[in-house]
Amino acid sequence: MDHVFRDFYLDKQNFSMMTKALFFKLKLTFLLLLTFLAFSSTGYTSESVEVQIGAAKDNTLYESATGSLSNGSGEHFFVGQTAAGGGFKIRRGLIAFNIAEKIPAGSSIQSVVLTISMNKTISGNQTVSLHKLVADWGEGTSEAAFGEGMGAPATTNDATWLHRFYDSILWTTAGGDYIPSASASTTVGGIASYTFGSSPQLVVDAQDWLDNPGNNFGWVLTGSEDTTLTAKRFASKDNVNETSRPILSVTYIPPPCCIGLRGDFDGDGNNATTLDLDYLVDDMFRGGPASPCPEEADINNDGRISTILDLTFLIDVIYRGGAAPDSCP
Repeated sequence: MDHVFRDFYLDKQNFSMMTKALFFKLKLTFLLLLTFLAFSSTGYTSESVEVQIGAAKDNTLYESATGSLSNGSGEHFFVGQTAAGGGFKIRRGLIAFNIAEKIPAGSSIQSVVLTISMNKTISGNQTVSLHKLVADWGEGTSEAAFGEGMGAPATTNDATWLHRFYDSILWTTAGGDYIPSASASTTVGGIASYTFGSSPQLVVDAQDWLDNPGNNFGWVLTGSEDTTLTAKRFASKDNVNETSRPILSVTYIPPPCCIGLRGDFDGDGNNATTLDLDYLVDDMFRGGPASPCPEEADINNDGRISTILDLTFLIDVIYRGGAAPDSCP
């Protein structure tokens, strides 16, 4: 009988030891998990965003003593000087993009690239330049025939060589009011797409139009105007081939999303509430979405987002009278 009690006691001892060992392993695993959650999160930075913007309006200024020609609804705009058939006249393109409609106010523009497609030419390599316009202009319903190089009778509010808005508002200087120095230039040769690579001045132009939309009059495109036979034709925003239309690629850093105190995890405008706690728990443990604003999710302001340290900080604020979160930078 003694051996029965002895075996029972040994089995109980072994079970107790096994239970303690298992509990220790679980506790160690839990502590390691907490450590991982607390320190493994990477820091956050404001990431740049790229947007593609189509032209809001474009047109051609056809050199003319009467200022009666335009091409507001045409499929093309022109740059350079024509041959004899065009009267050896200058052509300048106008183009504008609605920056403020596509990019959030307060953003910081990093780069600006313009892509246009040239589809007809009478010359070899020519320099085409972008100049910032300093006065507004219009785009009417005029539409030139054939290759559109000769223009069409201007309609109400069309831009012409003499008019910003036909036939009542004039340019200060015939041929357009613009800054003489170019914001960017590129060499245009044969039929192909061409880009004006980002330049400091293009970035300045676009940033000004974002911050001051009322100043956004776009650019005038000028070509080689001192000699004949330099004209180039480009696809406009109304071109039947959508892939040939002008595109402005803008890369920007959005404005800070964190306003006031940190801790608005769910983005509802209220900081450090039980709804924020539910949102954070869902994010950390249930596969829920991350906070829409990384800075808000860094409630303890240690440079890492949605960690166990943020969770304990939030619990302290809500239930234990802990210190209020820091303000956003």
